Amino acid sequence: MSIKPYVCITIECERCGTDWWEADGEQYVIHFDTTAEALAYIAEHEWRSQDGHHWCPSCVAALECERDGHQLTPWQTCNCLNRWKYLGGSRPVEEAQYCGHLWRHCTHCLKAPERVTLTDAGVCS
Repeated sequence: MSIKPYVCITIECERCGTDWWEADGEQYVIHFDTTAEALAYIAEHEWRSQDGHHWCPSCVAALECERDGHQLTPWQTCNCLNRWKYLGGSRPVEEAQYCGHLWRHCTHCLKAPERVTLTDAGVCS
């Protein structure tokens, strides 16, 4: 048996640099024999390619939000119940109360979480 070099093709996002895929909690790099195979694969997995540039699905969504604006959810009551104040403290977590904040995020890129107090949101005076 001998050791031979093997040349392969991988794909990398030009924005974030990711070159891995994830399935069942495992991350891995896919190797292709040809550029055509790589391009066919990413076309089926929501990557975007244009003029020899390639972007992963997360970056495609982020770029679209930069261009078009975020698609924000309605304001929602924070459900943290101020637990961070009670962890390791002398008061039981069961006595925790709502922190008084509202939050929302973008449904498209799943980023840009915003958190405000009820007063800042105009809910309370």
